[in-house]
Order: sequence, then C-alpha cells, then structure tokens
Amino acid sequence: MVLVTGGTGLVGSHLLAGLVRRGVEVRALKRPGSDIGLVDDIIAFYGIEKRSEIQWIDGDIEDYYSLKDALKGVDKIYHAAAMVSMNARMQRKLREVNETGTINLINASIEQGVKKFGYVSSIATLGNSINGYLVDESCFWQADEKHNEYAESKFRAEMEVKRATMEGLKTVVVNPSFIIGPGSTARSSGQIFQKVKTGLAFYTSGVTGYVHAGDVAEALITLMDSDIENERFILNSENRDLKSFFDNIAKDLNVKAPKFKAGKLLLDIAWRMEYVKFKLTGMESLLTKTSAQIAQSKYSYTSKKLVDAIGFKFKTLDEAITDTVAFMKSYNH
Repeated sequence: MVLVTGGTGLVGSHLLAGLVRRGVEVRALKRPGSDIGLVDDIIAFYGIEKRSEIQWIDGDIEDYYSLKDALKGVDKIYHAAAMVSMNARMQRKLREVNETGTINLINASIEQGVKKFGYVSSIATLGNSINGYLVDESCFWQADEKHNEYAESKFRAEMEVKRATMEGLKTVVVNPSFIIGPGSTARSSGQIFQKVKTGLAFYTSGVTGYVHAGDVAEALITLMDSDIENERFILNSENRDLKSFFDNIAKDLNVKAPKFKAGKLLLDIAWRMEYVKFKLTGMESLLTKTSAQIAQSKYSYTSKKLVDAIGFKFKTLDEAITDTVAFMKSYNH
C-alpha cells in the first residue's frame, strides 16, 4: 500500500493516475469536502485503463493525529501536498502547511514504519549557479541569498526530509521546475493558461525551466521503485523565455499572444495596483511583488543527474502545453 498526499492537486492527480495504471494499491489523503473529480478526469484524459482503485481517506497533514489511520499498512509515501503562494502575507500559513505538515508526516511515517518517503519539493529551494552555468543539484541554498516565503517554507521542509534520513527513513526528493499539465485552471500554472485565454497583453524578459506534471509523477514513481535512496533530483524538461511560453499557449488556444514587453517600472506599478485591489476586494492576484521579481529573473536548470541515474526521457514543453490546452477544452475545472 502507498499513500499520496495532495492527490487533488496538479502533481498529486498525475501521481494517482500513474500508480493506478501500474495496478498499485493506493490510498489518497484529502481534506473533507475536496473535489476528487479532477483525478477521474485526468485518468480518462490519458486513456488509462484502471488496474487498481483509489482509496480516499479524509485527513490533514497539519493535524498529526489525523494521519495515523491514513498510514496504517503503508510502505511508501508520495508527499505532494503543498501550499503555493507568492503573497508575503501568507508566510505563516505557508510554514504551517509546507513545513509543519511535512514534519507531521515524517514523524508519523517513522512511527508507523514506512519504508520509503518521496517528497515533491521545488527548484525554489536551490541556490544560484556560479557564472551563469546551469543550476544543478550542487547549487545549495545560501543564507545570504534573497528568497521568498514560499521558497523558504519548502527549503525548511527539505531539511526535515534530510533529518528523516538520519533517523533511518529512506527518502527521495525531487525538485521540479515550473510544472504545467492538465489540471484546474483555478490553481497553479492553470491560472496562467486561463489568463492567456481571457486576454494577456504583456510579457516579461524572464527565463525559467518547465516540466510536464506527468513527468514529475513518472520520474518520482520510478525513483521510488528503484534502489536509489537519500538523493535529490532536479526535474526539468527545457528552459525557455516567458514570451515563447505565452506565445505557444496562445497559439494552441487560438487567441492573441501578449505583444507588449513589461519592464521593471511597469511591473512595479502593476503589482502595487494589484495590491491596492486586493486590499479593497480581498481577491488575490497572480501578480505580487515576489512574482513580479521572478518574472524578470533568468534561470536555467539541468536534469542530467536524473537522466544519468535512470535514463529518463522528458516530454517537451510544447507537448506539455498541448496536453494542458486539450484538457482545458475537454474538461471544466
């Protein structure tokens, strides 16, 4: 029996689809009232013949005592539950979900005798490369570097996973780049696709890495089934500038691509206006001070360590965009 946390999210739903396809006996942790329809639609979208059923169980990683029933008889854990926010005001909640939630799950895993623990982290926990070289697993977080609250919460969670290895729990950590793939347009990268669909006028000069949600799931499942332990791996298909990313989304959606370049001054004005709107309406925006800074940053990543270890082959960014748009057109999430 394996347990998946965050099963109704982008990565979690793809993990469940991959495990069901393999016939693995799988249990998924969800909060009471969570919509599990997305998982069924993901499985249907890929045409997966279900070789096992998902056992859903209510629980919350923030509540240690709710995890005991979920972990009974579990050999492996795929921990994909997380909160993603670039709003500095969400620091406390980010720490509670991403750090404390991971601590609870690790402690319960050790107590219940779980054999292997797979953690979905983020490239946000990596340090910068030297002299512009590709960022790899050797680029460690530096205390003097400026990191946002989300990155800090995921880094602290990674340190707890490292602590778990010292207590005898076998672990694997994956650090995906920007994850895209079939999923909800109200969350994660799906919001960007929805924004392009409804009209996005501006692009920025940023560069980053991208990876298909299905590849994140397949890579982690493969690593968890292997003898590899106590290692971390970057998951990145390719690096591309944001304009190209937006243009390809617009092309597949058959809408106009953003044509105006937003520089630092315009972005600084825009995120401040969005902050005022948030204060007046309570509606959060994709554009915050942190996301504006990220949109102008240029980072490139390499998955050579993973490819060398298991010979993994990634889907291209264009394939990931095509899959995401096709799902948007076929399913309403």
